[in-house]
Amino acid sequence: PLIFGSIVGGLRDLKGSANRAARKRTDRDLPLWIVGLGSIALVAAIAVTHLIPTNPFGRVIGAVMILVFGFLFVTVSSRLTGLIGSSSNPISGMTIATLLITCGIFYYLGWIGAEYRVAALSIAAVVCIASSNGGTTSQDLKTGYLVGATPKKQQIAILVGALTSAVVIGGTLLLLNSTSSVKTNRPQYLPKVALKETDLFEGRTDVGPDGKTYRVARLSDPRVDDQGKVVAQSGRYLVDESLKATYLDDPGIGGRVAERDDGTKVTKFSPPQPALFAVIIDGIMKGKLPWGLVLLGVFLAIVMQLAGVSPLAFAVGVYLPLATTLPIFIGGMIRALIDRVRKLRPEESDMSPAILMSTGLIAGGSIAGILCNMLQLDFASTLSKTLDMTDRLPKDWIKQPLPAVYAFAALAFVVLLVGLLSKKPPAPERESVEGLH
Repeated sequence: PLIFGSIVGGLRDLKGSANRAARKRTDRDLPLWIVGLGSIALVAAIAVTHLIPTNPFGRVIGAVMILVFGFLFVTVSSRLTGLIGSSSNPISGMTIATLLITCGIFYYLGWIGAEYRVAALSIAAVVCIASSNGGTTSQDLKTGYLVGATPKKQQIAILVGALTSAVVIGGTLLLLNSTSSVKTNRPQYLPKVALKETDLFEGRTDVGPDGKTYRVARLSDPRVDDQGKVVAQSGRYLVDESLKATYLDDPGIGGRVAERDDGTKVTKFSPPQPALFAVIIDGIMKGKLPWGLVLLGVFLAIVMQLAGVSPLAFAVGVYLPLATTLPIFIGGMIRALIDRVRKLRPEESDMSPAILMSTGLIAGGSIAGILCNMLQLDFASTLSKTLDMTDRLPKDWIKQPLPAVYAFAALAFVVLLVGLLSKKPPAPERESVEGLH
């Protein structure tokens, strides 16, 4: 019903575009035809580039799938963000659902090659970003509604912010990947047999640590001999003219070599979601996915729906680990205590300074996580050693998570004090700010 209502509302907006000028300023947003043109431009851009590494027909199909899945999951993301906040938005869960559907379609069409596995991952990546942007956009527009902002101007700013974020975050990921990459010629990491012409990237070359130029080969699957013994691990290799692998080019994100040939330690970034995505892609394309577990999740959702429990909210609680949900639960308890002590109405509670401080903590935590990862890179080694408190704290503290627990308790206590001692916020009156521009 939510998705259907969104479609009807959008078509109504398109039909009533002639009366847009007569609307209140706080009800004016970008017309739907701009969304339509943007969608067509998106399909065209994907079809003419190699974001989806298949033939032109496959790229068009992939672009259309991105539009369809993106539209559906953006709606779900917006709904969930409005209900339980962006911190509990199951972006990776919706990405997994996109992977399941995309890989199923590809398998039905007979597209099971390595390039189609990369295509499925590319489609899921774009839908993942769209879902994330959908949730944050809803939060932004909701905030604008409370303060009397003009949605149209907000949406223009959101477009600029999305482009800026893509550049900054993309650059950060490329930096983390490149600085932690390792090119090694240790025998244990190299294939025991020569590679094949079909393994080569057409026209792709790279320079090895010895200064020589090599051709680039990529194994998407481990190679085994007649006895079933692995003779070549999957990965990116630099090969000579005889197709003998000279170097393994191990990436910083998702790589397996944590030491360079000179003995220098390297920090690898290996989040669990990519490994799960790889299991799903290979499982469907190769017919090895444990469908029993997938169907078990489907029937659990049906049972929850029949029991009157929101299956989406239930799935979020099951999917997210306790490390994520426990701080949210504690935050909810603190808010309930503040509301009970100060007898705040819901609309007053939403305007509490403690809410504002909590949002700042969420943003600060994200930035701190990036900075901590940056400190592990080579160019920041001196600063990292300066800030390292390992030798300055009691040994018993280092062996236990006590510092983190105490820091979290202190932050929670500060939020509680802000909520209890701050001036009681007034209930928002949207009409009173109608004249603001």
